[in-house]
Amino acid sequence: MFRAILISSVAIPVIVITLFTITGLIFLVVELISGGGYSNGWLGLLYAGVVYGYFAVLISSIPTIVLGWPTCLVAKKYGYLKRGYAIFGAAVLGGLFLGLASTLLFKTVTPQSLFWFALAGGVGGLINGYVFWKNMKPNNQIKPALHLPR
Repeated sequence: MFRAILISSVAIPVIVITLFTITGLIFLVVELISGGGYSNGWLGLLYAGVVYGYFAVLISSIPTIVLGWPTCLVAKKYGYLKRGYAIFGAAVLGGLFLGLASTLLFKTVTPQSLFWFALAGGVGGLINGYVFWKNMKPNNQIKPALHLPR
């Protein structure tokens, strides 16, 4: 289970870096094809992807491990570690965390900014929850069959 948490914690940073890398490479190809010549604009997008990926590690990965691991243990203990609960719980935890973190990170917080941060955290939590569930190993133990008398 901890392996699935670790994999899901790096999902958002990997997505951020991948999107910026693909966008930067597309800009490079379009510039070269259109005859505009070579410029370093695409390299700036790659750099931005690395920087935003680093921030995503801080804002997404650490809370996913710190909040997700104990939550999974409690859910497993009480039998609620099911797909729907895991994905919904991850979305709720992500929304709560990023909503509360925005009040600590910014001096002025409006209800609108709180809503958008909570929404972004919820979407990130959905992604993390989905990746977590996809990486959970099913229990493949062979269970002995019960032989009932006839």
